[in-house]
Amino acid sequence: MIATASNTVTAAIPVAGSPWGMAVSPDGSKVYVANIVSNNVSVIATSSNAVTATIPVDSSPYSVAVTPDGSKVYVANQGTDNVSVIATTSNTVTSTIPVGSTPPWRGGDPGRQQSLRREPGHGQRLGDRDGEQHGYSHHPRWR
Repeated sequence: MIATASNTVTAAIPVAGSPWGMAVSPDGSKVYVANIVSNNVSVIATSSNAVTATIPVDSSPYSVAVTPDGSKVYVANQGTDNVSVIATTSNTVTSTIPVGSTPPWRGGDPGRQQSLRREPGHGQRLGDRDGEQHGYSHHPRWR
């Protein structure tokens, strides 16, 4: 964990194999971490800095987003070309959405309409309908 006011590390929290992407719940009480090698998502309680659940998902999860109301977590699974939907009340996968070859979703707010566009030399760029840009993905398959 990092104290954002001072940009200092306040705790190191061990999770399953190779943490890759993460998202914080809207109320700040939980952090969801995609573990790309162990094919699961760790749920961390920020009040105790402890893993409270480990949720199995499909192959190679790497990107995570929490809905604005905190009721669902979306996890992009690179290895199986789908997105797992997790209900936060039960910490279980409630559905899996096929999305095509290597889902290039890189977080952001799933409550906003977002788009990906290819930009020469930069890879895919994630933005929303208001033009706000959220970042680039430089994965070779997305160029």
